[in-house]
Amino acid sequence: MNVQLEKAKAQLIERNSKMDNKKGEIYERSSRAKYLKEKPTQWSIDYTSPYFQGDKIINIGAGDTEDKRVNVSFTPSSAGIFNTFVTFKSIDNPLDIRLVELEVNVIPAMTEYELEMTCPARMSVTQPIPIINKSGMD
Repeated sequence: MNVQLEKAKAQLIERNSKMDNKKGEIYERSSRAKYLKEKPTQWSIDYTSPYFQGDKIINIGAGDTEDKRVNVSFTPSSAGIFNTFVTFKSIDNPLDIRLVELEVNVIPAMTEYELEMTCPARMSVTQPIPIINKSGMD
């Protein structure tokens, strides 16, 4: 049980209870499902990372039983681990906010290099070769 989350929920309900009681829009969990089946819902979508882009609004129709998919495009600048939070905000119900975390691990394309060195006979050549691993993994 997340105590801070429960406390935040209680504060939101308390703040909006006067407005919601006037409209008769406080729903218990069972009647909430009925409400969503009867009324289409529209969601706005926000991304916290500039590397992720996608749908800005999704509609879920009344009585939809199929899974809804959100198209997200990802354009990494380099190899590494990229995180973003995708925030779904119900346009119809301002208290209904959902947060999804995405984590993408980008591996670099395999690249082969060939190093050719020439030198006079019976002489040595030394060439330092820097190897950089930005992924944080060996």
